[in-house]
Amino acid sequence: MLIAADEIFTNIASYAYPDKNGEVTVHAEYMPETEILTLVFQDSGIPFDPLQRKVPDVKIAPEHRQLGGLGIMIVKQMMDGVTYQRDGECNLLTIQKKIKGETK
Repeated sequence: MLIAADEIFTNIASYAYPDKNGEVTVHAEYMPETEILTLVFQDSGIPFDPLQRKVPDVKIAPEHRQLGGLGIMIVKQMMDGVTYQRDGECNLLTIQKKIKGETK
């Protein structure tokens, strides 16, 4: 979960506000009954749906493929759910992961 959160936050910080500083809010919620941890990343940067990005062909040598796309590919593989929504002026990227509870 931390790798996915770092990737998303880094992308927002690097690309959402190309000409200015901006903000990102991260909302976290854990539902014990389902053992699902949800993180919602919200920014008011340029509209961008990372889920629409073409999945890179990792079989092609790195020097022959286009840059980008590996991070969201990893996020999608690691998480149990990833969704994007544009709400007015805000990008909302939600990731979910089932977290096993402590056994006693």
